[in-house]
Amino acid sequence: MKKALAILLTGLTLTGMLSVGASAAQSYATTPMLALGGRGGTGFTLALRDDGTVWGWGSNWFGQLGDGTDNNYRFAPAQVPGLSNIRAVAAGGGHSVALRNDGSVWTWGQSYYGELGYGGTRTNTTKPGWVMSNVKAIAAGSYHTVALRSDGTVWTWGNNMYGQLGNSDYSARTQPSRVGYLVDVIAITAATNYTAALRGDGTVWAWGINHEGQLGDGTLQSQRTRPVQVVAPSGEAGYLTGIVAIAACDEAMYALRGDGTVWKWGGSSSTAIRPRPIEEFSGIAPVAIASGRKHIAILCSEGYVWTLGYNDNGQLGYVKVKAPYEQAGYLSNIASVAAGSNHTGAVDNDGAVWMWGRNGDGELGDGARTDRYTPVQAVGENGAGFFSLGNPATRQPPFSKTIFSTKYESTFGNWLLFLLFGFIWMWF
Repeated sequence: MKKALAILLTGLTLTGMLSVGASAAQSYATTPMLALGGRGGTGFTLALRDDGTVWGWGSNWFGQLGDGTDNNYRFAPAQVPGLSNIRAVAAGGGHSVALRNDGSVWTWGQSYYGELGYGGTRTNTTKPGWVMSNVKAIAAGSYHTVALRSDGTVWTWGNNMYGQLGNSDYSARTQPSRVGYLVDVIAITAATNYTAALRGDGTVWAWGINHEGQLGDGTLQSQRTRPVQVVAPSGEAGYLTGIVAIAACDEAMYALRGDGTVWKWGGSSSTAIRPRPIEEFSGIAPVAIASGRKHIAILCSEGYVWTLGYNDNGQLGYVKVKAPYEQAGYLSNIASVAAGSNHTGAVDNDGAVWMWGRNGDGELGDGARTDRYTPVQAVGENGAGFFSLGNPATRQPPFSKTIFSTKYESTFGNWLLFLLFGFIWMWF
C-alpha cells in the first residue's frame, strides 16, 4: 500500500483536535466536533452540534448511532435521543462515548468486552447509559474506553488482551478501573490495542501492545500491562520531554513538541522504537493532530491541514499521489478536523461538515456509499439540504503557544485523533 503526504487547504481559524492554549482542566461552551469510528470494513461518524446535541450516521450494526435501533446503516444524520449538554464525543470500533458538561460519561453500542462500562453485562445497547462522573476527557479504542478524571487520574474498561487497560493483567473489565500510579495527566489517546497519556510535565506514558515499538520505551517487547515512559530520541539519555499533544495510530504514536516539531515512534523496523522527528512537517507550525488507523491529519497555524499515511480509500483527501506533497480538496475556512479508521472529516467556520475517504457504510453522510477521494459535504437530516453543526468560530478557546491534547480513538485506527479543548480523540 502506498503511503503519501498531502496538504489540505483550510482557513485561518483553528479549533478541534489539539486546541492550542486549551488546558485539559478548563472547560468551554460546546464547540462543534466530529468523532470517527469503526474498524476493518466498517465506519461511522458522530457529530456534536453547538447546542450540545449528538448526531450520527454510517454503520449501526451494534446500535452505535444511539437512536434506539440497530439497523444496518444510516446515510444521513440522525439525532441521538435523550442526550443534551454534551461537550465531547469519542468513537470506538463499534461503540460510542459522550462526555456531558457535568462531567458524566455516557456510552452505547457494542459491549463484546464490556467496553460500555456498565459492570457485569456485555450486552449491546442502542441507547446511551451512564458510566461514571467527574471526568474531563474521553477516548475510545476498538474495544476499550478511556476516561481522564478531573483529579488527573486515568480510568479504563473493556478489552485487555494486550494489557491496554494498564492494570497489570490481561483480564477484561466491564466497569471503570484506575490505571495504576499515573497522576497529573492532562490528555489521553487510544489506538486499537494500546493507550497513552500525556502528563503535565510534558512526558508521555503508554501501555498495551508493543510489537511495532509504538509504546516508545526503546524495546519491541510484545506488550506492557503497566504504563512505561517514552524514552528520549536516539543519542540522548533519559526520557522524551516537552510534549504538548499526542495521537495514537495502530502501529505508531505521534506527538507535537512545544517547539513546533512533530515526532513519531513505532513502525516495522528496529530503528523506529525511539522517538524521531518527521522532517516533512518541519516549519508548518502545527496546532492540532488527529490520528486514524494508519493515517494522521495535522492542523497548522496558517490554517492548512496536512495528511500523512495510507490512502487506500481516499482518506488523505486527494485523488492520487503525484508528488511527495499534494494539495487536497481545496477546502477553506476550516475550524477542526477528525480522522477515523479509513475516513476523515472537517468542520468549517459556518458549521458545515466535509468528509472524505471510505464510504461503504455511508459514514461520509453524503447520502451514498461511494468512497470519496476529495471532500464532499454531509447532507442534512433525512437527506434534505446540508448538515450544520453551528458556528465553531465563535466558540473556540483562545490560542496561545501552548497545545494540549485529548484523543478519540476508534478501532479503525481511527484514528483520527483529535484534540479539542484539551481533549484528544482517535478512532480505530
